[in-house]
Amino acid sequence: MPKKNYSFLLFLTTGILLFLSGCYPTRSLTAGEEWLLKSNNIVVKEKANVDTDELTAIVKQRPNRAVNFSIPSLNLFKPRNFKTDIVLLRINLRAYNLARSKNEPITASTVFYKRWISKVSKWLENKVGEAPVIYDTLLTDKSVTQLEEYMFQQGYFNSRVDVELKKRPRKKMLRAAYVITPGTPYTVDSVYVHIPQDDLEVLYKSNQGKSVLKAGNQYKYEDLDKERQRIVALYQDNGYFFFTRDYVRFDLDSSHGNNQVPSS
Repeated sequence: MPKKNYSFLLFLTTGILLFLSGCYPTRSLTAGEEWLLKSNNIVVKEKANVDTDELTAIVKQRPNRAVNFSIPSLNLFKPRNFKTDIVLLRINLRAYNLARSKNEPITASTVFYKRWISKVSKWLENKVGEAPVIYDTLLTDKSVTQLEEYMFQQGYFNSRVDVELKKRPRKKMLRAAYVITPGTPYTVDSVYVHIPQDDLEVLYKSNQGKSVLKAGNQYKYEDLDKERQRIVALYQDNGYFFFTRDYVRFDLDSSHGNNQVPSS
């Protein structure tokens, strides 16, 4: 048989084994309380002015890459806060399982096959393979903390983040849902400015109409940062070259009630 036919047969066999190895995506998990993270879901319980893509990016753990799609009608039969994703193929996890398989070793009758199978196995594990993503409670706690911090920076000072898990013991998989209750956002009630140097105060007030901070706007930390950048640029463009971000400070007071924040 020509050498090219040997190569074709080898890769065809590898492809079949790769497909079959994915039938049990948790086969490489050790015994005990290890769960394959099948999916994450971000749920915002109330209407909130936040970016769900940014919230999703904050979550520390990502499920194994897969080709999947969602059928909205099926979600009607799922527990609340979870969605149905039809997973077609976890190619990277399958490659890892195949390369790391010890219980079902690939046998070969020739040195040629053994050599190539070894190379393919290493290639699958190091270049294609992806180790199973094991659910980690510590990373979940960190995700919750950062999600709460993000919501705080968006003006939702009293938000709460809860985690719900749906386990499938037979398959050793679980789904995680991060349920966010934002509460009422805080708004900017008023802005007070204190500038001890007269010339700087005059320059600021002559450009105060361009301020990012406006009474009635929802409080957002990024607006404070934009305003700081505006003030620094204003002074440096007018000859105060040594004026830096460190000279601009914001003091917030959220104790006035009515979810309003005076800023100075």
